Amino acid sequence: MNLKNSLSEDELNSLIERLSKRRDELEGRVTIDSVKESLKELGLLHLFSENDIKEVRKQVSREFARKQWKNQFTLAIILIIIIAPLSAFGGYKLREYLVSNFPQLIGVTPLATASELEELEKQVESGNKRSEEKVKELENTKVQLEVELINYQQTNDLLKTENDRLKKEREELKNNPNPGNLVQSPPGNSSQKIKYEGFVFELQSCKRANVNADSQSIHCALLITSTEKNADLTLYAGSGSPKSRMVEAGKIYLATKAQFGTSSSRSGATENLIKDVPIKGYVTFDGVSLEVNKIQVMEIFFWSDNKIRLEFRDVPLSE
Repeated sequence: MNLKNSLSEDELNSLIERLSKRRDELEGRVTIDSVKESLKELGLLHLFSENDIKEVRKQVSREFARKQWKNQFTLAIILIIIIAPLSAFGGYKLREYLVSNFPQLIGVTPLATASELEELEKQVESGNKRSEEKVKELENTKVQLEVELINYQQTNDLLKTENDRLKKEREELKNNPNPGNLVQSPPGNSSQKIKYEGFVFELQSCKRANVNADSQSIHCALLITSTEKNADLTLYAGSGSPKSRMVEAGKIYLATKAQFGTSSSRSGATENLIKDVPIKGYVTFDGVSLEVNKIQVMEIFFWSDNKIRLEFRDVPLSE
């Protein structure tokens, strides 16, 4: 006897079980001939074909597979419902054991002592104070930036206004290329008066100022009156166009500042004149040589409806 010609006891039992199942399956089945006899009795045999058996078998197989999947799914749900609480409880117990015996393995530090807690509280309080100070500092910086922004906007608005005025005057100069009428005053007096096109221009004085070791400033005051109507009038300094200037000993000094009423600028100052109400204007010349003790010629430019060029000669200087 060898292994190929014999069976073990377990193999024999398995064979008997397998053949028993096959017998049970065959007992529940109906032969094709019996099926045909039944269909003949029902008058359906003439409609029968071999494909009908194949289709019925496929449909039964699908129904069986669906029932089997449903049973397996139900079993899985039941297992999950039973196992989930047990797993959670087991995991909790495992963590409790690890925390008590191996805290370093799961990142749990031992309880701090009272002194350590006190030190931590001090550190937290110190950090809060630093945060509050930083917030206050940022709030103060915000206020300063807001003030600077307002000042910048105001300055920007003034510059825009001045730029618009200069553009307007430049366009007027393009449209009217006439350099303006020259009006001269009688020379030799500190107070010289000129009347021209509804305006009265009176040079009241020219004084020395800011005298130092190398140079001096000259500050000239004028009184301007509109005798016919309310009118806008611009007094020019030396950084715009046209340029007010003074000439002495062959040297030209440009006006560094013009002030007219409440307006002041290094290019030009504009004021609205009320009829028959005089308003003072000032022209300043900086960096003038100390040797200058009078003004040979001072040329002052104004603009109303057109350019006005005034010329004052032999103007004495006062202290």
